[in-house]
Amino acid sequence: MASTSANPDCLPSPTGTSSSIQVHSPALPEPDEGCSLFYDPHTKSTASVPSFFEQQEAYCTTEEWPIHWLTLNKQMYKVEDLEPANRELMRKDLVFYYKKWHHSRSEPPKLYPSRKDWLKEKPSIQESFRALLTFDMVLGYGLDKKLLTKYYPNEGRLKELLETIENNFPTKPEVPYFPKPYWSTPFSTKKSGLSLDDSRAAAMHMNLQAEAWIFKLMCYNNYHLSPDIFRYQREKILLIKNPFGRMKL
Repeated sequence: MASTSANPDCLPSPTGTSSSIQVHSPALPEPDEGCSLFYDPHTKSTASVPSFFEQQEAYCTTEEWPIHWLTLNKQMYKVEDLEPANRELMRKDLVFYYKKWHHSRSEPPKLYPSRKDWLKEKPSIQESFRALLTFDMVLGYGLDKKLLTKYYPNEGRLKELLETIENNFPTKPEVPYFPKPYWSTPFSTKKSGLSLDDSRAAAMHMNLQAEAWIFKLMCYNNYHLSPDIFRYQREKILLIKNPFGRMKL
């Protein structure tokens, strides 16, 4: 589901000074040179690649943007099944990207739902969580005639997840431990978008926040989990060293 409202804060950036991902490096000619710039072998049709800034302006005034990119498709429990070397690389990436969008001395949350925890919940929760990590993708040729792609987190999908969680978990903690997730990307990126690497950073940061927050609410609302660790044993949370090692409750 795309955003339910247009993007009034967005403005096209004619300077092209923001960071970008160059998907293809060959220079692209202007559309008026009479050259077919894109060929779709399935429809056997050709089309001109539009200007990125025209696309960006269209994105900022479009309620339902049709092009999406699933930036991160791995809930935390799935990382536990990776080979040790791959798991360690993923752990380092998660810590690095978390600190990129957070205080450099802060520690990422280390509690998250297990596979069993997720399976006990309604499919709508997992669907909203997956949609949250799906970014809107805007692409076109830039000032240097190279293909430029930018990624935008969708505030509408975050709102949808928060509403879904609130509706399914009526019991709220007495004293909050993990805050509600939020997009911590700089305000300027709402206009300029994110590079592919920065979109991964934002998605990983959001993933850690959201899973910790959801797990906390699961503990307060599900019979198979206990909220005691948040009520009486908070010091144990600080002692968890491995981001992929869930504490057995």
